[in-house]
Amino acid sequence: MDSMIEDYNEGFVSETKEVAYTVDNVVAEDILATDYPMPYRTTLCLTAPIGGANYSWDVVIGENKCNIEEGTAYNLSHVRTLELYVPNSVLKQWAHYELTLTVQKVDGSYIKDTAKLYIY
Repeated sequence: MDSMIEDYNEGFVSETKEVAYTVDNVVAEDILATDYPMPYRTTLCLTAPIGGANYSWDVVIGENKCNIEEGTAYNLSHVRTLELYVPNSVLKQWAHYELTLTVQKVDGSYIKDTAKLYIY
């Protein structure tokens, strides 16, 4: 039985291929998911593609039950990886946000993607 399985498996080639998403090989509109619903006592962890000169994670407040004026904007971070414990941030429970990632490439051009962020 073992030799039969080995003979069968020899017909397949195993190959490991690692794909690195860089600012030069991604579609800007596909960097972020469409939306991120998340509980209030959670850490938001998102990573942008490698190879950018500058990164900016921004939110604009939408509908909310926190008495915060809609349209208020905040910058969350200027690093490639956004790690944000929601209760220790400007983000509030029962609010909707528009999350925008803007990446400046080395050549000076920009790529940008936007997603909805729902904190419940």
